[in-house]
Amino acid sequence: MPSFAYYRLPGKRSYVRLFREGAVGTLPSVEEADGRAGFLIAPFTPNETTPIVLLEPEEVREGVVPEGATFSLPAAQRSENRETYGQAFRAMQQVLRTGQCDKVVLARTATMPIPPLSNEALERFFFAACAAHPHAFVSLFQTPQTGCWLVATPERLLTHENGAWQTMALAGTMACADGACVPINAWSEKNRREQRLVAQYVRDQLSQLTIEPEESETYVRKVGAICHLETDFRFLLPEGLGVGAVLSRLHPTPAVCGVPTESARRAILACEPEPRRYYAGFCGPLNLLHETRLYVNLRCLEVMPSLLRFHAGGGLLPESNEEDEWLETQRKMAAPLEHLTAPSSATLSGEE
Repeated sequence: MPSFAYYRLPGKRSYVRLFREGAVGTLPSVEEADGRAGFLIAPFTPNETTPIVLLEPEEVREGVVPEGATFSLPAAQRSENRETYGQAFRAMQQVLRTGQCDKVVLARTATMPIPPLSNEALERFFFAACAAHPHAFVSLFQTPQTGCWLVATPERLLTHENGAWQTMALAGTMACADGACVPINAWSEKNRREQRLVAQYVRDQLSQLTIEPEESETYVRKVGAICHLETDFRFLLPEGLGVGAVLSRLHPTPAVCGVPTESARRAILACEPEPRRYYAGFCGPLNLLHETRLYVNLRCLEVMPSLLRFHAGGGLLPESNEEDEWLETQRKMAAPLEHLTAPSSATLSGEE
């Protein structure tokens, strides 16, 4: 199977297509990314069936996303299991109430039937996602190891811009009120606490690498029809420190895992009914075209021969409400396809 990756950076009209006919390599750990170049694809938890993949392209093509790009699919309902989610939620609440974790992220899946998609159809799907999500990192990638995924994510894991490295703490979720950002003073204490936990994790991990970042004020970020709380961090790498060491410290963040990290990871592997695979991992160009832009795989779809598999999760605290969290995952699953408005077909169009 030939391998390819398309990506479009936030706010850009141009995109990059990478292609490789030959075998795609894997890395034993993210630390091994130092000195390498290609499109990096990392799962939530690397193992034999979901390895860290580095697509080193044999062909690189740049282009411009066509204006007004659309893509249609036959109308279909998502298939999802509310009872299974409830069982997992209650198991996670036990983990939280016994003090094993301060926060843990519970994810789930849903599926929707689709007809088989050709490579040309997949390209149009990518273009339509770019049009629908102009402020997200949008990527479509396919390799023998990963399968095919479409990603339209708001969360930066690690990027190199204007001579400095940047990361973020992104947490908390609220539906936009009449399409507008939710004011910062309208956020619940649960959301604010979740954001504080993620921001403190980033500070602690960077501090262990002797990095003292510049930090922004926490602000509200609108992503389609939902809002998040965000804090940005900017820093320089100390002499002798590679990007792999930073990635190993930052991934997985509490925004996709929990606090403490290893306790939360164990709870996720024990309680979630479906493996995350590349959901909540990360992907993006590594030392490619003179840039490194790695983003967390959120708002993503696994494109299978006859199904789309949706992945979404939410951060749980001891006071979390099961129905509220279920509705949050529904909103997040709608995000990649939230502009499917035609009654007899699904069409991606523009995002405000």
